[in-house]
Amino acid sequence: MASQNFLANSEHHGSEWMRVRSSKWFLALTVGTSLFNDGLVYGMLVPVLPFSLVERSGVSPDKTQFWVSAMLVIHGLFMLLSANVAGWLAERRSWRKPTFLVGLALQFAGTIMFALGSHPYLLATARSLQGASSGVVFTAGLSLLVAGIDRDELGWWIGIVFTGLTAGLTFAPLLGGLIYASAGYSAVFAAALVAITVAFLLGLLCADPQRRQQLKKGDSAQRDYDTFSHGQPRGQVSSDTLSSDTSPDNRMQGCDHEESFLINKPSRERLTGPLDKERSFLMRYFPTSTILLRSPRVLAAIYGTLLQVSLLTSFDGVLPLFVHRTFNWDSSASGAIFIALALPSVFGGVAGTLSDRFGARVVALVGFIFSSIMIAPMCLVNHNSVQQVVLLCALLVLTGCGTALMLSPLAADISLAAEQLEKEHKGIFGPDGPDSQAYALFNSAHAAGTVIGPAFAGAIYDKAGWSVAIWALAGLCASGIPM
Repeated sequence: MASQNFLANSEHHGSEWMRVRSSKWFLALTVGTSLFNDGLVYGMLVPVLPFSLVERSGVSPDKTQFWVSAMLVIHGLFMLLSANVAGWLAERRSWRKPTFLVGLALQFAGTIMFALGSHPYLLATARSLQGASSGVVFTAGLSLLVAGIDRDELGWWIGIVFTGLTAGLTFAPLLGGLIYASAGYSAVFAAALVAITVAFLLGLLCADPQRRQQLKKGDSAQRDYDTFSHGQPRGQVSSDTLSSDTSPDNRMQGCDHEESFLINKPSRERLTGPLDKERSFLMRYFPTSTILLRSPRVLAAIYGTLLQVSLLTSFDGVLPLFVHRTFNWDSSASGAIFIALALPSVFGGVAGTLSDRFGARVVALVGFIFSSIMIAPMCLVNHNSVQQVVLLCALLVLTGCGTALMLSPLAADISLAAEQLEKEHKGIFGPDGPDSQAYALFNSAHAAGTVIGPAFAGAIYDKAGWSVAIWALAGLCASGIPM
């Protein structure tokens, strides 16, 4: 009897632990922590690189802008490449979690290489690993999240997860600048390595969202069984029930979803147009992405994401050097200035809730209009004074309020647009659905923004100065208004 009670208690505790591991909040914690690390690793280097490249790597001061922009561009390029590979892998539901863990391992390896290396080319190699890890973690992580979240709650949960990314980007420059100024270069990466280790352990513990669905089905089946067997001997099942469960119609239901991808070939052709040689190649090897890119709603969300990320990373490329040259700030102060820009984005959950209520396009439109208006006056900052510092910080905070209204709604809208396509053309995306490829496209836009932003703003700032660069950024942001 005691052994039976022990086994029963063990099974009960095991079941409860599995429910915790497969819960929405644990899934969001895991993905949010990984995105926090991504922002941390990316942001810690922003205020450090302009100083470490000169002091540690031997780069001449007149080449600093080139190498700072190059490091950011390399990160974005490899993020762009890896996002598409991760999207293809994560299309297979059983590969999503392993792909996610591989991304975290790449993040760890790239961070160690950056901590130990000094030559610019070695640092560029380390930055490529960090960029590849960002693409994998971002795509696979969001695929896991979307698989485990109900659609009517998607905006809220994506906003919460992106709060982790924003928190990393917000505090990383300050943390990196302070540690570099007080403890040196190698110490900058110690906190990042600990955080990556924690995220990897959470990833190992987190149950695949498929397990959560199985638990829900199991609970429903148990309730049905208890209801059915009320008044009958437990475990007794009538022959009528067995015959109905094994009827040809019911046996065929399990095949419907898989066969629908083949059955709906005419639907795919109506959506994508005539299958000429080029389109036949795209539909054969990239069917989900090809269909998604034919949707104006998906394209609008991708373009909006590209603009938002380009805008933020443009400041990464020019702001540390501008405040260093204009206000004579060191690395810690150069990192602290980014808090003004990124702090409003911590309230990403609010933006997600607003998008659930009013629609993603309305919320994002307000963000683009407001940000464009707030960026332009930054051209007035041109000399060292308290008033100028206050003006720059105030405008950065207001710009951050605008950009906070963009990313979470756009991320949720991509998934909702894909779901709408699935409803209109049932089975068009096959048995695994479009979410992994949808977020691969989202992450590709994010990665392209990290390439375009620093290169665009850095080149203009280097050749034409701060004022021209600011007007160019305001115009870039305003191009999202017609979207």
